[in-house]
Amino acid sequence: MKTQIKTQSPPPPSPDVFSSPYETYEAEDAPILLNRYRIIFFKNDGGFGSVYVCWDTRLQRRVAIKIMPLATTGAYGANVHEADEWDEESLAARDALASTLGEALSEARASSNLNHPNIVTVHDFETDDAYAYLVMEYVDGLSLAEILTRVEGGVLLADEAAHVLQSLSSAVEYAHENGVLHLDIKPSNVLVAKDGRVYLTDFGMASLQSATGFADARGGTVGYMPPEQIEGETVDERADIFALGTVGYQAISGISPFAADTAEKSEKLIEKGAQPLGNVDVPLVGMVEDVFARAMAADAAQRPISAKEAFAPAVQYLGDPGAGQASLKNLLNQTADEEEAFDETPWRNLDAPGFKIPWLPSVLTRAANGFVTGFFVWSLLPFFGINDYAAQTLLSLAILAASCFYAPLGVSLGVLALTLALFSVGISATTILVAILLLAGVAGWILLCATKSKLAATDALFAPLLQVPAVAPALAAYSFKPFLAALTAAFSGLLAQVTSTLFASNPGTLLNPGATFAGASDLFAQNIVHFLTNPSFWASLGVFALSAFVGSFLGHFKNAGKFRLVASQIFVYCGVLCGLSLQAGLGSGLETGFDPSAIWGIPAFIPSVFGLVFCVVMSGVCVLFGLPRSNQNSLEGEDELS
Repeated sequence: MKTQIKTQSPPPPSPDVFSSPYETYEAEDAPILLNRYRIIFFKNDGGFGSVYVCWDTRLQRRVAIKIMPLATTGAYGANVHEADEWDEESLAARDALASTLGEALSEARASSNLNHPNIVTVHDFETDDAYAYLVMEYVDGLSLAEILTRVEGGVLLADEAAHVLQSLSSAVEYAHENGVLHLDIKPSNVLVAKDGRVYLTDFGMASLQSATGFADARGGTVGYMPPEQIEGETVDERADIFALGTVGYQAISGISPFAADTAEKSEKLIEKGAQPLGNVDVPLVGMVEDVFARAMAADAAQRPISAKEAFAPAVQYLGDPGAGQASLKNLLNQTADEEEAFDETPWRNLDAPGFKIPWLPSVLTRAANGFVTGFFVWSLLPFFGINDYAAQTLLSLAILAASCFYAPLGVSLGVLALTLALFSVGISATTILVAILLLAGVAGWILLCATKSKLAATDALFAPLLQVPAVAPALAAYSFKPFLAALTAAFSGLLAQVTSTLFASNPGTLLNPGATFAGASDLFAQNIVHFLTNPSFWASLGVFALSAFVGSFLGHFKNAGKFRLVASQIFVYCGVLCGLSLQAGLGSGLETGFDPSAIWGIPAFIPSVFGLVFCVVMSGVCVLFGLPRSNQNSLEGEDELS
């Protein structure tokens, strides 16, 4: 059964991922891809994917990224990502996707190991829910296909052809020696840099594209495939020899001998055989003609298996490869003079210190978690009767180190310390109930949220440390997607209120119950019941959660730029002011008995100031580092903000 060949490229990536696939961006407006690469411009549609030229913000260089849609559905349309229940169909779809991702990663690793001067280097491979991303070396120049359309007659000079053939045959030979087939050699996959060097790109892409879910992706490109590849039979090195011979024939003669509308028509042309090169250009009769006739033979058994040995006679006859490189360099420099040179300065200036110092975001993230947790526990130690400075320091440093190592552990230890500190007011039904609710709440939050943010300890405990619920929404909106941001803002706000209530109850110490203030238990219970039954508190907490939800949506939607990230923080602060105003108005109304419809009051001064300061701080974080990198975006996720 013949392989069904894919002859048309898929549409460019969805607008949900990229603003406009054909737009050239200015540095400050460029969308961020994978939280690291700024899109400069769309390059072209390749087989089964689209290529974008991007700016690597970390390593300060241009790269080419090939984006291939992933197969997200299995047989009968079972969606891997949206399956509510793992029935047999969904499990099969999930396993199929896991298999394709594993194959894709394996192929990318194989391609990245091809270290050859005429092969484009593969830097990285990543996936998200919709796409696979192959990050490659950027070659500043033109493809052979573009060059052939610009030169007279679509034909290279003899020296130029010798240079191209020598470079490509060397690259193909090296890949074959390392067990990698190309299976899609064609003029658009041959790149010529401005210094005249020739590169072969998309090595292993036929297998990689197959792994990402395209049916029959091993079909390659019509006009450059041998019959065994068209038929879907087993292929070996001789398939690449055929394609390389076809590309060389086209570069020398200006004719694509097997180009056709369908694979079937192309196969008939192959069986008929290409027009002898001697009929196209008399000087090519003889050795060169025989070399290409053997390379493009319909029967694989008649083709040579070594690329260098196959084309070495033709290279020697055609001319001087060194002169050919110089000629191509001159040709591309003439083209470059007609185009505006790429100015790296604005792209370099735009990038933040966190990108220029790769380890800085990770260090700052861990430090923030550690110091917030450590100081929070430090503030609670007096409730345990630990007032010795040395003991406080050692215990706090131990908690700090644990939180630096693993943020969810820091949250657990911090809330556990708060829970035990509650009993410093005495053991009562109220303290037991609040302790149980705290432990259940932190368990649920850790299960749902903690592993989704590198800043988990800071997100949960910074507001309790300050005893100001108003600072929780800004952190939550920065660190989490909308639903989890709302949940985190509410959770942290509740912890902050419980902590504030504990400090206001004038307790004694857990280790010395006799020192407990006589009315501490009753006062604590009274304060807890007061805020739990106070509509103004819940109204403000609801507004805080809603602000975090909307702020997160604004900041995380469609790879927001830094301007929108700062705008999201400003929106969150406006929401915080509304929540504080609502709390003041409702609280005053409940106490004075005035018209409940007059629900707005003057926001409390201290929380408002804290919220403003934190809005400025978080805006600075957004400008410096952008969004924190999701743990879900990388197969081998990195511990970093960006």
